[in-house]
Amino acid sequence: MTDELNCTQLTEPYPDPGTDEAGNSTVPWLITTLVRAYRPFHYYLLTSIVVAAFFANIFIVLVLSHKEMRKSGVNVTMLLIAVCDFGCAVSGMAQLFLRNYSE
Repeated sequence: MTDELNCTQLTEPYPDPGTDEAGNSTVPWLITTLVRAYRPFHYYLLTSIVVAAFFANIFIVLVLSHKEMRKSGVNVTMLLIAVCDFGCAVSGMAQLFLRNYSE
């Protein structure tokens, strides 16, 4: 009895892509529909999020770098997190804009 598999995924594997069984499945259809609907807006949404993160982290660093704010360990930690996130935002902006000019 312990040798039997209880997981149906192991006994009934997911159908191979491109077959009729996979085409009739609801999950791939749903994922494909969502991706097709989101694809035209991806660049603009991602750009707006990265630009907002860029400026928000600048403001956070400006506020938390004041002498009164640096006295608390929590504020210093938040300052360092904002600096790291600023680096991520800069690299994200570079990736977005360089993608337009590369082949």
